[in-house]
Amino acid sequence: MKIADRHPNFQNPEKPRPVIITGSEDPRPNGGGNQAFRHNIFNLTVSTGTGNPGATGIDYVANNRGAIRNVSIRSEDGQGVIGLDMSREWPGPALIKNVNIEGFNIGIRTDHHAQYSMTFQDITLKKQKKVGIQNSHNGIFFENLISDNTVPVLQQVGKEGGLSVIVGGRFTGGAGGPAIENSGGLVLRDIQVEGYSLTVDNQKPGEEKKLSETKVDEWVSEKTLGRSSGRQLKLPIKPSPEFVSENPADWQNAREFFVEGAADQTDAIQKALDSGKPVVYFPNGGYNISKALVVPPTVRKITGLQSAIGAQKDNFQGTTLLQIVGSGEPLIVEHLWFSKGAEKSQPSTEFKRVQQDSSRAVVFRHADLHGGYENTARGVGDTFFEDIMGVPLRIHHPQSVWGRQVNCEFLNDAPMIQRQGRHRLDSGLQDRRPTNHLQWRGR
Repeated sequence: MKIADRHPNFQNPEKPRPVIITGSEDPRPNGGGNQAFRHNIFNLTVSTGTGNPGATGIDYVANNRGAIRNVSIRSEDGQGVIGLDMSREWPGPALIKNVNIEGFNIGIRTDHHAQYSMTFQDITLKKQKKVGIQNSHNGIFFENLISDNTVPVLQQVGKEGGLSVIVGGRFTGGAGGPAIENSGGLVLRDIQVEGYSLTVDNQKPGEEKKLSETKVDEWVSEKTLGRSSGRQLKLPIKPSPEFVSENPADWQNAREFFVEGAADQTDAIQKALDSGKPVVYFPNGGYNISKALVVPPTVRKITGLQSAIGAQKDNFQGTTLLQIVGSGEPLIVEHLWFSKGAEKSQPSTEFKRVQQDSSRAVVFRHADLHGGYENTARGVGDTFFEDIMGVPLRIHHPQSVWGRQVNCEFLNDAPMIQRQGRHRLDSGLQDRRPTNHLQWRGR
C-alpha cells in the first residue's frame, strides 16, 4: 500500500496524516478509545513514497487484543513524521510482531497513556532521523529489538517516564551519544551495543546513573523490591511454533459436510476435523455446537477467519468446546472466538472452555478464550498464548506455558490465572493490566 509521491495531502509535518488509521467503537474526537477491539494488520508493506514529509505510516490503537504482524513500514526517501504512531487513547494491550520500520523522524511512538501496555517481538528499526522509539508514560515490552541507527534507539521521556523492558537487543550504527535516554523505569537483558558513547543515560532526577558497558547481561534502572536477589530467573524464552501450507489441497472447509436443514452440525464439523487435512478453516460466522470438538493429531492448524464457536443453549454435553488429543506435531489455533456459554451469574466452573489433553505443543494465537483454558494429566505439551484474551487460564498439571500479550480480566469468583502442583510457570513478555491475578497452589 503506497501513497503517491509528493501527494498534496501529506506535506505538513505539523498536521501529520497516516496511510492507515484504526479507531474505537466508542470513539474520542480523535477516533481513539478503549473499545478498539481485534484490529489486525497482517502481511503488508506500507510505503509513504517520496516527497511526503507530513506522512505517518500507521496510526494504531487496539485494545484487549489486536496485532500488527509481518508488516514493513517504510519511507522511500526517509521523510515522514512517524512510522508507527500509538499516541491516541489507549494503546494496548496488543501485539506488534515481526515488523520492520525504515525512515521517518521517529520509528515508533507511544504517548501519555499509562493504563495499558504494548508487547513487541522481532522489531527492526533503520534510518530514523531523530529517534528509533519514543515512549512517554506507557509500558512497552520488547523481545528481540534490532536497531541500525545513528540516532538514539530509545527515548523515554516525561515526568513519569513510563516503563520499557527489552529482552534481546542489538543496537548498531551509533554516531556517539547514548543509545538510550531514560527518565523512567528500564529493564535490559542480553543487549549488545556498537557505536554509541553510552548504552544508557539515566536522566530521572535523583537516579542519574550511567551505563557504559556495550554487552549487557542484565541491568535495571531502579532499586528492585522484595526478598529476591534482584536478578531475573533467566527462564528460557521459547518461540511459538509456526505452520504454513500454501497448497489448497491441504485445506479443509469446516462446512463441507454440513447437512442442509439440520439443527445440529456438530458431527459435520467433527468430520471435517477427522478428514486428515492439516488445515481446517471456518468460514466467517457463528458455530453453535452440542458437544466438544475433538482435534486429532492430523490437524496442524485451525483458522477461524474471526468466527465464533459456542455452546448450544440447553443442549450441550459437558464443559469443553474444543479438546486437543494425541501426540505429534505442534497445533496452531488462531482467529477464533470461543464463547464461555454461561450467564454472568454462573460460576466460572460452568464455563465452556478449551482443553489441552495432548502431548503436542499448542499455540492459541489471536483468539478469545472467554470460557478459559485448562490442561489434563495428559496435556503436558508446551502451550503458547500469543495475543489472546480470556479467563480463567487453569494449568492443573505440569507443563510449560509462554505468554506474549495475555489479557485477563472480568472474573470475580476465582483467580484469573491458576497454577497447581510442583512445577513452574514460564512466561514471556505479557500484558500487565492491574486486574490480572495469579494464584499458586502447592509448592
